[in-house]
Amino acid sequence: MMAPQIGGLKPARSCKMDIFTVAYGNSADPPNSVKVVDSSSQEFLVPIDPENRVWRRVLVWVDNGGVIGAFVADDPDPIISFSNFEDRFTASEWNDTTDFVYEVNPDTGAVKQRVLIQELARMTAKGNVDLTASATDDFLTELVNGEVITAEKKAAILVP
Repeated sequence: MMAPQIGGLKPARSCKMDIFTVAYGNSADPPNSVKVVDSSSQEFLVPIDPENRVWRRVLVWVDNGGVIGAFVADDPDPIISFSNFEDRFTASEWNDTTDFVYEVNPDTGAVKQRVLIQELARMTAKGNVDLTASATDDFLTELVNGEVITAEKKAAILVP
C-alpha cells in the first residue's frame, strides 16, 4: 500500500534508505503514518503497515536504537497578515489603539502620534506585519507606554 503524497512529502517507495529521523505526523497527515527523513534530508510519509517494506525498515531502525519522536513543526512565519495582527487585539484594545494613534492636540489640531500614524499606515498598505521588525516592536512599545495595552499583551502579540 503506497502512501498518498501529502503536503509535498513523497510517498516512500524503497526500503533501501538510510533512516535519519522518524516522527509521528501532524494533524494534517493521514492517521497511522510516520514521517521518515533519510540521510539526504528527503522526507517521506510512511503508513504504519506490517506489509509495507519501509515500515518494516523503520522497525529494524527502532530495534537498533532509533527513537520515533514527536512531530516538530517548522518555526512559524514571523510575517503575518494585517488582519491577523488586528485580530490579536480585543475589539476594545483595537478601538483604544486607533483612538491613541489618531489623537489630536485640542489646542492646535495637530496629531500627537505622527510616527504611529505613519507606521500603522505602512502596515495597512503592505497588508502584512513583520513581528520581528523593530518598527513593529516600537509601535507596540508606544502602545504600552501610552497604557493602551500591557507589556504582557505586547509579548503575546509578538508571538508568531
